[in-house]
Amino acid sequence: MKKMIYIIIGLIIVGTLCVLVYMRYITKHSPSIIGGGYDQAMAAESAKRSGSKEVSPVFYKELKIISTYEVIGAEGGLNEGSGRVIAFNKNTDKLIWETIVYTVDYDSAEEKDVQDVYITKLSIENDKLIVIDELNRRHELNPLTGENETFPPYTD
Repeated sequence: MKKMIYIIIGLIIVGTLCVLVYMRYITKHSPSIIGGGYDQAMAAESAKRSGSKEVSPVFYKELKIISTYEVIGAEGGLNEGSGRVIAFNKNTDKLIWETIVYTVDYDSAEEKDVQDVYITKLSIENDKLIVIDELNRRHELNPLTGENETFPPYTD
């Protein structure tokens, strides 16, 4: 009798797992059966930006220069993002300088990820570090100091 109870409990557990797996499959592959909520969620998810594309570092004299984007102050109350450029000694990886090239002030009525402006290209031209962002703005920096030599500097 105990064996029969264990078999029935086992069958119930296996059956429940099968139903859960099947429901997950149906939800992903036939969302209209469940009411279309999955379609709306997928559309909203695909509208979000995936972040910055990787930008190749630039090497100048003894420096390796990279770009990054940082959102500032979710906890601190500030509401902005910044395109940054960071220089390291290419042999020791010691930080030499870090510069905020531009800031993005977020509009609270819009999602932040669609307002972000990423750096798309770094290059060296005539002993200047050239930083291009997604808005095709050209920023010129001194590659040895990180000083922004774009006049006037871009602001959002």
